[in-house]
Amino acid sequence: MTREEIQKNFTDSIIDNKFSGVFVSSPRSGKSKAVLDALKALSHLNLRYLVIVPFKPVLKSWIEELAKWKFTGNIHFVIRTSLKTIDFTQFDLIIKDECHLLADSEIKLLKSAKKPIVAITGSLGKEAENKLLYNLGLKVKCNYSVENAIEDGVISNYVINLHRCVLMPSERIEYNKLTQNHDYFKSVGNFNVQMKYAGQRARLIYSSVDKISKAKAIIASKKRVLVFTALTDVANELTKKTYHSKTKDKDNLQKFKDGEINKLTAVSQIDMGVTVKKLKHIVIHQLASKEERAVQRILRAMNLEGSRVAEIDILYVTNSVDTIWVDKALAWCPKEKINIK
Repeated sequence: MTREEIQKNFTDSIIDNKFSGVFVSSPRSGKSKAVLDALKALSHLNLRYLVIVPFKPVLKSWIEELAKWKFTGNIHFVIRTSLKTIDFTQFDLIIKDECHLLADSEIKLLKSAKKPIVAITGSLGKEAENKLLYNLGLKVKCNYSVENAIEDGVISNYVINLHRCVLMPSERIEYNKLTQNHDYFKSVGNFNVQMKYAGQRARLIYSSVDKISKAKAIIASKKRVLVFTALTDVANELTKKTYHSKTKDKDNLQKFKDGEINKLTAVSQIDMGVTVKKLKHIVIHQLASKEERAVQRILRAMNLEGSRVAEIDILYVTNSVDTIWVDKALAWCPKEKINIK
């Protein structure tokens, strides 16, 4: 299908399902325009729309889409962390963007709102699908997958290189202690202490010497690369330019998109909703265990022209929970696309 046909199918599905349900369409397929086209079918009703977005960059993308397509409807935006400030009685329809990100606090608010919900995303794992169904009663009504988009030439093909890393002897000793404490408090049902040790163990993996060293080597070998990690201090160590909550220069993302910066490390703010053109290389120093987050990060580099193939380098620590996280995150990915280094 062409991009226009994909968008029309998405728009028709929203309208046919009475503006309620989960609508999935691969990143780069034009979901925002498709949603706006669906809303135009309601223009004669003068309804008020609330769009919930996860981060400021996604909000910026929506505003750019409104201007591009000259949408004039009564539409209001809110970042999900500020949802509790919203008076839902002021709106007739809710659009939940990146709906795979659904916090328990959001569920409570959305339930109480009692409004139709158009939940959209570019990727949806089974866990998120079940959460939307069992908590909000929203079923998947449309599903245009990443693999469909690759077949149709909407996005580029890709290859994933998995790089094995190891813990240093002192790190391994500390890791084993933290794991023992984690497992003990899990067995006795002390969730809070269990999670404290889980967090300390995760930070140890994120900051492990071999993993940071190998990531730096891969980054150095690329002329232009977007890097993802989990901690701001690690991000600051991997590249000179960063984009995260503590970054002083908030223009770094735009500079990277414009080609003024060729190496940028982000934490989470640009996992989704941000288009970077002509980007072939992604390095994922730390991968979250959620399938959707993996897909979204990988797709930042699949907007290439012609037959070019995006190259994704992912690092993980062997003989640790990091291996479990990566296996879970890449469960959606065809095995033939993965190389182990």
